[in-house]
Amino acid sequence: MPDLELKCVQCQNIFLFSEKDQDTFYRRNLPQPQRCPVCRPTRKKMAVMANGDAEKAARHDIICDRCGKADTVSFPPKPGRAVLCGYCYAANKTRNRYA
Repeated sequence: MPDLELKCVQCQNIFLFSEKDQDTFYRRNLPQPQRCPVCRPTRKKMAVMANGDAEKAARHDIICDRCGKADTVSFPPKPGRAVLCGYCYAANKTRNRYA
């Protein structure tokens, strides 16, 4: 496979997609990159920020059924099911692991 010259969809600059990189992408079953090495980290950072904002927005306030402490969880609580704060959940998980 010869080296390829690809055009970045973000900055429109030409970048080299080396034979070694092509082999790595092929082994991982990935498509050719669309962004140059300079623009890729920017794209990843934007995606992480977008996911972080969505995660913050999806928090639900709860009262722990074990200790009564107020906390938030990332899922909507279901009626009739116990909901635990982070501390009680971790303690319960540890206890179940070593029981």
